[in-house]
Amino acid sequence: MDIATYVVFLALGASIVVCIHEAGHFLAAKFVRVRVQKFSVGIGPTLLKRFDSTGTEYSFNLLPLGALVVIPNEAADDNGTRTQDSFRSTTPIRRLFITVAGSGANFLLAFLLLLAFAAFTDSANQPVVEVSDTASPAFLAGIRSGDVVVKVDGKDTPSWGQIGRQLLSHVGTDNPITFEVDRSGQSFVTTMNIVDWQSDSRQMDILRSLGLEHSDHSSTTVTSLGSFLVYPVVETFEVSIAVIAAGFKMIWGDISILNFMGALQLSVLGLDNTDLFTTEARSGLEILEYLTILAVISIINGVINLLPGPLVDGAGVLCATTEVITRKNLNFKVETAIIYVGSVFAFGPLVICIVHETLRFLN
Repeated sequence: MDIATYVVFLALGASIVVCIHEAGHFLAAKFVRVRVQKFSVGIGPTLLKRFDSTGTEYSFNLLPLGALVVIPNEAADDNGTRTQDSFRSTTPIRRLFITVAGSGANFLLAFLLLLAFAAFTDSANQPVVEVSDTASPAFLAGIRSGDVVVKVDGKDTPSWGQIGRQLLSHVGTDNPITFEVDRSGQSFVTTMNIVDWQSDSRQMDILRSLGLEHSDHSSTTVTSLGSFLVYPVVETFEVSIAVIAAGFKMIWGDISILNFMGALQLSVLGLDNTDLFTTEARSGLEILEYLTILAVISIINGVINLLPGPLVDGAGVLCATTEVITRKNLNFKVETAIIYVGSVFAFGPLVICIVHETLRFLN
């Protein structure tokens, strides 16, 4: 798959993720009988429009990019009396349910995509490494081509993705990394010393910065039924944590935006920087990788929408949760104050990241 095709499929995948997110809000509102004014797929001129018995408008637009659901905050009948099926007139617990349903749909989509990935792969590649740079931290630590990484910092790492998530805690630090390696059936433990790992803001390829590459002779382990069922749950949870952890490292200035993308790519997919664009013997793997990438995008969208900002769902979650806990409806001023405070916590880190990236550029 060439880069242009990959970008097109990535954009379509992101659109699917947004559609699923909005569908989550839509279905939740319908379930608790809150009126939905409109559910639209795509942007641009309307190609098809229909109405159901409740008055909800369904439309499909020219460009299939994204989706939109419109749920009236306040609704009134012909006499100006507030109806009981608007978003504000329903109970706080129902508002909370509708608000979190978007992110919930994203996490569910990620689970199903990872389940499909597990269903179509009856074996998992063990992390067999290739070490070619004799000056790299990996070579100096005694790791050689053909070695299998068994543990990182004492935790089992049966896949490249799990190695990545273990290495994530070291990105932006100079803390030594402990590897347990299997070589021809014999295990040994070694320590890899690093100095300001990923301090170069232009560096994205994390594995190769340590001197580790994927071997062309990876061995396999058969996936059991139990692993097949547990895998999507564990991956969805661990990837969500990886997204948050990498984000915090970028906020504190430990890593750059490219470092963040590299860390996320490694912790999620366990891939080096070229694996997605190679063509040799990858026709079957490309589809599976695409499913995994869609799962990652869906998880990221779900996490971001839980931030307490005015343009995402987190503000509504925060207000509804406050009402559930206090058992009191918030007035407009209090609700606005909560949204503003939440915005500081949501977008303040973004400003900090921009400052860090600007200083890196100037230096």
